[in-house]
Amino acid sequence: MIKENVVERNRVIGKLIQVLFFVLAFIFNCYFVALNVAAKASVPGCFYGFKVVWFFLGLFFCWSGFFWKQHIWHRVYAKLSAKSEMVAKGILYALAGLGVFVVFSSGCILHYMLSNGKSDFPGGSIDDNQNKTVMIVHGGGLNGDGSLPPAVVNKLEKAVEVVLNEKYPNFLLIMAGGQLPLTISDEASVMKEYFDVMLPAEAYGTVVLEENRSMDTIENLQNATAIAADYLGVSLSELKNKEIVLVTSESHLARTKLIARRMGFSKVKGVASKTPLLYVPNNYAREVFAYFKLAGRILFTGKPNEN
Repeated sequence: MIKENVVERNRVIGKLIQVLFFVLAFIFNCYFVALNVAAKASVPGCFYGFKVVWFFLGLFFCWSGFFWKQHIWHRVYAKLSAKSEMVAKGILYALAGLGVFVVFSSGCILHYMLSNGKSDFPGGSIDDNQNKTVMIVHGGGLNGDGSLPPAVVNKLEKAVEVVLNEKYPNFLLIMAGGQLPLTISDEASVMKEYFDVMLPAEAYGTVVLEENRSMDTIENLQNATAIAADYLGVSLSELKNKEIVLVTSESHLARTKLIARRMGFSKVKGVASKTPLLYVPNNYAREVFAYFKLAGRILFTGKPNEN
């Protein structure tokens, strides 16, 4: 009787796990579809960028649900144990350790992002001798039809809000974003066009320039600050002692400020825009991955740095 109860309990647990896998597969694939519908992505565009991760997660859980009864992972472990039990256990412990490390590190990264992703620009300039405050507005991709996604629109609206809230606005704004694969235009030109409609820059003593060659955050900052230094007629080292304001989404702001400080900018302030609810899981997950990527880049190349 006891043995039968154990068998029945294991059967029920196995069934629940199988159902859980299918539910997760459904959620991840629906989210993948929702992101691509919102982005008006073409068929090739659906499989470009971080959002494809949700598709593969959906496939993984779907596959796991179908093959759960075959105990495929148990079979793999059994075959490895038959050859070398030590190797099998070593792989198992290594994977378990890696999983713990990833979960713990991701939690720490999320805490850092949430703690440092808030606006800290009080307005005005902290340098009385600074003629213009440099403000860099970071892009975030274009929709499949070349329009701006809601997250980027929020950044531009936040930039407009900052300019309008200033009693004596005097900004040098730089729209940062190049042309990514499978897009029909560079981000910077579309952002500037949108910004000019919302706020004719000349009427507010504001200059708006484009940085249209960058492909990531580091290049955003490198290229935009070079443009700013050239426009202001100062060296890059001199610019590093002036205030720069970074406008980007709340999920992206902490990493952007971290990179800017590593590049030697001593007076970095941030303005955070809201991330639309649909994009929150994708953007925060992508940012966690980006921190791991940045850590690897710093570890193996030492860049970005002050040079």
